[in-house]
Amino acid sequence: MKRIAISLFSAILFCILVFPAAAHSQPDEEWITRNLKIVLEVLGIEEPDTCSLFGKSYYKFRELFPGTTESDIDTTSLTGWNPRFGNLKMWDGDLPTIGQSIEITPGIDFPAESFFDVYFELELPDLLPGDTLVNYSPVHIESIIDDMPPYFDKYVSTGGPVTLYNTMGDPVAEILYWEEEFIPYSEPEADLMVDTYYRSEIAEIDEATGMIQVSMGMSGGLQPDYVTFYWRPAGTSDPYIEFAMDPDGNAPIYSTSRPLGDGDGFSGYLDPYIYNPNGEDIELKGCAYSPEGTYCDSLIVTVDPTPPLPMLPSFPPDSLGLFFPDSMHPVTCVNPDEDVDTVEAYVFPLATEKHRDLTSINMYGLGTPEDSMACAPTAAASCLDYFARNGHPELKHPKGDTSKPEQSPKDTAKELIGRMNTDKDKGTSALNMAKGIKQHLKEHGKTGWTVDGELVNDYHDIGSMFREFEADKEDVMMLVKDKTVNAAGDTVEVGHFVTLGSKSSTFYTQEYEWGHVSGISYRLDFMDPMGGGSTANNEYNVGEEDGKPTLEGYSFGGMGPVTVRGYIKVSPPEGGGGGNKMLRSSGSPAAPASDGWIKVDSKPASGMGLPDTLYWNTSGFEPGTYLLEVRATDATGHTVREIRLCGIPFFTVDTDDDSMTPTPSGLMGSYPNPFNPSTTIMYSVASKGPVSIKIYDVSGRLVRKLLDGKVVEAGQHKVSWNGINGSGSHVASGAYFCRMVTAGKSSSIKVILLR
Repeated sequence: MKRIAISLFSAILFCILVFPAAAHSQPDEEWITRNLKIVLEVLGIEEPDTCSLFGKSYYKFRELFPGTTESDIDTTSLTGWNPRFGNLKMWDGDLPTIGQSIEITPGIDFPAESFFDVYFELELPDLLPGDTLVNYSPVHIESIIDDMPPYFDKYVSTGGPVTLYNTMGDPVAEILYWEEEFIPYSEPEADLMVDTYYRSEIAEIDEATGMIQVSMGMSGGLQPDYVTFYWRPAGTSDPYIEFAMDPDGNAPIYSTSRPLGDGDGFSGYLDPYIYNPNGEDIELKGCAYSPEGTYCDSLIVTVDPTPPLPMLPSFPPDSLGLFFPDSMHPVTCVNPDEDVDTVEAYVFPLATEKHRDLTSINMYGLGTPEDSMACAPTAAASCLDYFARNGHPELKHPKGDTSKPEQSPKDTAKELIGRMNTDKDKGTSALNMAKGIKQHLKEHGKTGWTVDGELVNDYHDIGSMFREFEADKEDVMMLVKDKTVNAAGDTVEVGHFVTLGSKSSTFYTQEYEWGHVSGISYRLDFMDPMGGGSTANNEYNVGEEDGKPTLEGYSFGGMGPVTVRGYIKVSPPEGGGGGNKMLRSSGSPAAPASDGWIKVDSKPASGMGLPDTLYWNTSGFEPGTYLLEVRATDATGHTVREIRLCGIPFFTVDTDDDSMTPTPSGLMGSYPNPFNPSTTIMYSVASKGPVSIKIYDVSGRLVRKLLDGKVVEAGQHKVSWNGINGSGSHVASGAYFCRMVTAGKSSSIKVILLR
């Protein structure tokens, strides 16, 4: 134990070491995480090398003398690992202390100078098995501390090397440098999670196994020995029934380092037919068991072996929906559930551009043993810093206390390492990442937030990610995957988390005729923890390989291509939130069916297995990229959704070569449409040059010239038509065609005037 006495109102600051306390019964007490970095040389065996150790310590306050505060630090075992020395274990020694004192300015408040002398015992079981190393002269460390506890303040050794002796009294090693800091400690917490159908509370049934996967995430640096899963009917006091037990945590959970599907989490599988379910709610419970204690969590989900899941045979998940302007488009769905009452179609317009300023953090510069596996906590720290700069300043202060000095985003990343159970060899899982973020928010006074995730299997899932990213007060971290070769020579996939910073999208068609190829161009920019840099805005094009979205030109050290495989989003209470495919955790309800969604059609359901056709009348909708949702609601009020990425083309490409990269020059649509008395026509120009835009009637006769060879700068522009012809007369109601010609290319749209 270390005892630090800090004088707030007197002239003396005492720093002494005493014997460890026998009990922790004082009212003002808390646990901290101690981060220690030492440069160690084992004499005659190894050259000096830097070792990092982490451990849980106990901090206790009491008034020693009037105007002074004494703090006891009782350190539990610190552990670490170094490639050259192997495993390390250190704890405070029990040698008598040397009293120290230093004069400081009378009446000083924080910051204040503090120092103490360290005696300790060190084991190197891989290098020196069965031996314990001790120091007879102290390591003297000093710091200027800002507050108590001194979170994120660094204590650094002064003076020369300190010799370590073995149990025979022989000098065997030296400490050349010592640096340590204290980080807020998080108690371990369990979080039960289950896959659900997109934006619903109904547990998703895996098509291959017919089972429901239930998973456990942990925070606070605890790795359980095993986890047991239970269920019972919701709203009852019936005893829980065990349905699964995971003894080793090797369930196939998506992680940031393990090969895809190789497993790094605790999961169990529930047979939805073990009782007589019919859209009933059940209570799930999971308990993690470890020598430190038992940690449990529970949640309620709906189980329905035949959920009201609308299938869209005309829009496969890996297809793009092409919807032409001013047209009535059918959307057909089929439902396997006999109890579906209604089906509805909604659309959500996606912005062409969306940008957020992110803080760059280098995960390799955190100074922890887990640095090389700390992409998840580092990406999350950048996300939380975005919120701290946009209405939630408490996230910048230890435990949300704004009276304490601000912590840096790098400090937040260190704090999240423990909260996310980040392992120096395995990284962490998406489940532990989500749980760690939620615990961090809670300990900073943020309640009612949701932290959800979704897998990305097709590029329509990219559209769903865009939707979450566009919400004004949410943020998104992407899980990307790359291929590499392991030590056995096998090709495996590994993961990496980045924080999404901006996106752009443009919907186009190649030739403006039914049945021809449609397309969408979209690009992403993100804060990459590997190196701590952010790319230029929208640098990486999103492509496709084997049906999976890829980031063209991006790599984090593998063989490529890098694919987007999932994301985690953080939502303040006012930012909405809502359901997911990847996980649903306790305290994360399904999202409301609003927030920018536009209903385009609804009808009573025809019945199980029968087609239902809904229509989207695109008149009045601007060109651009959209999300299309078809929602089916059963007799019990449960709703299940299917989502697709689609769009109304901004422009067309006059070419028969489908492989040709489309140009952004062209008409982008008009609004309102139909119109009366005027409409605004949007167009885009790839490079500066003359532009002609003319209005024709249905017989092809020229009605009016809006632009006639006007030189226009590159970019997006607008021009209005008020329904008046070239002679100054009002034209009759009906359909007209607007044609644009620039740089030898042309495009057309239809506008409708209603008098």
